[in-house]
Amino acid sequence: MKKTCVLGVSLLLFSATLCADPQDRVARSLQQATDEKAVAFVEAFYQRVAVGLAENELSELFSGPQQLRHTELVDRLAQITGQDREIEERRVLDLMRMESKCQTMTLDTTTTLGSADRSAVLKYRVKNHCAEWTPDIHRTVSLRYATNTSSWQIHRVSDREILQ
Repeated sequence: MKKTCVLGVSLLLFSATLCADPQDRVARSLQQATDEKAVAFVEAFYQRVAVGLAENELSELFSGPQQLRHTELVDRLAQITGQDREIEERRVLDLMRMESKCQTMTLDTTTTLGSADRSAVLKYRVKNHCAEWTPDIHRTVSLRYATNTSSWQIHRVSDREILQ
């Protein structure tokens, strides 16, 4: 009798757990990681960059590999210039801010891939409106969807000059 009661209670608790959170990782990422939300994330990112970012904000905006690339860049600059790492970190973030204020981005295409591990590739045409001598570029922003934070993160940004 005790085994039957324990088994019944276990099944009841298990089914209640399933009913409480029926969406698994795949369903949640398919529902929340859409092209529209990826575009909105990138727009919000560049708006935040234009205002100015703090180093601690990068962990929520960048994926692990992108954070590593950023850290390596700052460390290398500190090594080359002989300045403290904090100074070089501020310099890189300030350059990102100034660059974002001078660029006009026009979205060309979006592609979202995967089911459980969602990724998106957004391609932009970027024009610098602060200087006439700089060429227009194609910018590709690769995103990964982090299910643990239920948000997109920048995985890689690459620029390529538009040849005319």
